[in-house]
Amino acid sequence: MLFALHAYATDPGVLVRAYALARRAVAKRGFILVVPEGIRDADGKPFWNASAACCGTGRQRPDDVEYLHRVLEDLRRRAAVDPERVYAIGVSNGAFMAHRWACAPSGDLRAIVSVSGAAQGPDDPACTPSVPVSVLHIHGDADQTVRYTGGGADGARYPSAPESVEFWRSANGCRREATVTRRRSFPFGSLRVDSWSGPRARVVLWTVDGGAHHMPWLRFHAEEMFNFLEQK
Repeated sequence: MLFALHAYATDPGVLVRAYALARRAVAKRGFILVVPEGIRDADGKPFWNASAACCGTGRQRPDDVEYLHRVLEDLRRRAAVDPERVYAIGVSNGAFMAHRWACAPSGDLRAIVSVSGAAQGPDDPACTPSVPVSVLHIHGDADQTVRYTGGGADGARYPSAPESVEFWRSANGCRREATVTRRRSFPFGSLRVDSWSGPRARVVLWTVDGGAHHMPWLRFHAEEMFNFLEQK
């Protein structure tokens, strides 16, 4: 089962189309695709209450972790869902949400792909995962919206990309030393891949040299993302 978590102020269908999820995840791999939508903020834009630093305007702070958990529980009553194969892919605000859900003690997720987001920050609830969660974190080092080096919004902080993966490396009991490779297959700069392996989970950071917040060409690497989820 694959949850697709949309970006802030973005129709959920954008993510589905951008990565051709109906074809690549459902038809080709047999995933049950779940495309939830966050509630609307004070400006009428859909958002996830994922982090104190991201996102939404106004005072609404729904418990979106509980909402997604209930969606999953409802689907479990309707279909044969393998609890070891429940994954999430999120972009921007949706990436923040994937990290936050993975942190929940309910242990719903086994792997996530985070694109241009960040893990829990110092102003967020503690991250207390009850199961290992494999994490593929993808971030451009020239991202001016969610900065690779970390930053803040609304008076709250979010961690850098290296800090985001370091938490998961430690939580998953992965070895300290990364395996580092470089690739030049990306259209807008080279890619550094840092990988950490553990007995039950993997953590990988793709650092895209010169990559901005929106990287639409990542769709050409969607198969690699799905491979990561399934090979967690």
